[in-house]
Amino acid sequence: MLNRTITLVVAIATLTSNGLTSLLFAQLPDDTYHLASNFSWYLHFANILSIFGFIGAVRVCYPSPPNINLLTRIRSNMHSA
Repeated sequence: MLNRTITLVVAIATLTSNGLTSLLFAQLPDDTYHLASNFSWYLHFANILSIFGFIGAVRVCYPSPPNINLLTRIRSNMHSA
């Protein structure tokens, strides 16, 4: 549950930060090298990734039973070594 909370906080913070920065760059005058425009495209892409992270944190996915058995065996082998 803690991992989900951390992921939600990071995704919301990133969305907010990138959204506000994108709005700031949209207000800047046009420059010769189009740096503000290129960086705003990067921010839009980062927002898309943050949206996927937010959706992934909100969704409840239970691991399939074979994965649980595999994890149990791996942990028992690590403790016995």
